[in-house]
Amino acid sequence: MAGLSYEEMKKKNEVKALELAEDAKGYCNGVLALSPNNLEATEILVFAEKAYTNANASMAGATTGSLHSENKNKIVWSTKKFPNGPQTANDIKTSFKSGETIYGTAFLSAKLIDRIRPGGTKLYLTIKVDDQKIHFYDPYIAVTEEMKQHSFVHFALVPSLSDDLSLETRDGNKTLKEFNELMTQKGPMSYKISLSFEFSKTNEKIEGSFNYDLSDGSEYSEKITAKLEEAMAGEVKLPEGLMKNAALEAEMLKLVSKYATKGEKYAKPRILSSDWGINKNNLGIITDRTIMTAFVATFPDGHCELQRRIFVQDYAGGGSYSNNLKMLDDPYSPKKMKCENAR
Repeated sequence: MAGLSYEEMKKKNEVKALELAEDAKGYCNGVLALSPNNLEATEILVFAEKAYTNANASMAGATTGSLHSENKNKIVWSTKKFPNGPQTANDIKTSFKSGETIYGTAFLSAKLIDRIRPGGTKLYLTIKVDDQKIHFYDPYIAVTEEMKQHSFVHFALVPSLSDDLSLETRDGNKTLKEFNELMTQKGPMSYKISLSFEFSKTNEKIEGSFNYDLSDGSEYSEKITAKLEEAMAGEVKLPEGLMKNAALEAEMLKLVSKYATKGEKYAKPRILSSDWGINKNNLGIITDRTIMTAFVATFPDGHCELQRRIFVQDYAGGGSYSNNLKMLDDPYSPKKMKCENAR
């Protein structure tokens, strides 16, 4: 290695480390294909995958230093997926067409952990189309503890159909679904898309925009929306009830079924409150009591949803309540779920 500079040696070693880690992964996967219960191969595979990721990230960091400094507090866009993301200015794009993947990289002035509030797990977004704010339901980028250790944030906006979208749909995050759903409703034109988020403690605003040409139609957006719906449905589970009352559950089931409007069939009532919540007016006088519930609704087309309802009993005086239940909808509650998750 005589004559090589430190940086050249470092890069050569990183390439070699990446090759060795990739070879180890291939060997372990081969062993596990023949012997799925091989404990040693399983343990080594975990180590090899971690080493491969670290080597990849190290190489990426070495090549994106100037890119970072040139785009500090900006979001840049690329068809290249993380963990590497854009490596050079040539990887950055400012316009995309229907059917292309779109990934964002936000370059920060410091590590995310030094900018986000303690315990924060979300970067709340402002999304604009042609400079008009789109009022999605609570749009955000989900943040992991690992992401907080970097001075950049990689995220997907129009992912690949083969991507793992578990982080993007965690906890029912609808951001990607709502964006791609909106694109399916747009005409075959070009639109300016802008995204931004802010750090209140430093008054920094991180933003970026691109042009999105939908002249070729919205078929890909429809496929992505369907994939996101499927991923979100897989996360929705039937919750355990916090209160058991068979007679009350039967009465609730009867009432919710009475107001079915789309041919859906309700089942599996769950009382999500451990006790009734007592409500009072401004004078401190009890008016009623409420309780939260969940049901599984099965629709004629075969899909299932987890839906919530609030049930109310008026106060009758003397410490007692009316036997007549009243029901309130929770308009944000319906969540598509896999029907097998309701069993």
